[in-house]
Amino acid sequence: MMSVDTYGIINKNIKFEDILSIVKNKYDKNAQIEISNNDKGLAIIHFKDGVDERTLTLIKDKNSKYNEYEFLTEDDYMWLKLGFWGNSVDIMKIILTQFENSWIDENDCDNESWYRIIDDIQI
Repeated sequence: MMSVDTYGIINKNIKFEDILSIVKNKYDKNAQIEISNNDKGLAIIHFKDGVDERTLTLIKDKNSKYNEYEFLTEDDYMWLKLGFWGNSVDIMKIILTQFENSWIDENDCDNESWYRIIDDIQI
């Protein structure tokens, strides 16, 4: 069964800890991060959004499924994945507005395309 997710894309030079800091500041001061020992390009942030337990996956991977998008240049991005339920779109937008040249796909199973985030304005 395929899951429905909200995706974001940001510059790969952003540190996982920078995203954790945003999550701690905006959502859950007790948020935790797991960085894969086998793959320094993978991290998972566990946090609460109110009473909801959330998991935000961060991947720095030049072989991701998003290589075909024209707004990406090779190997210059990190993608963020959050299950599409509750406040997923708002959470992702709050994170993405902190970084230049960030993109969002609100629902990866619909026909709507990615759009760039500039202070929460679609361009």
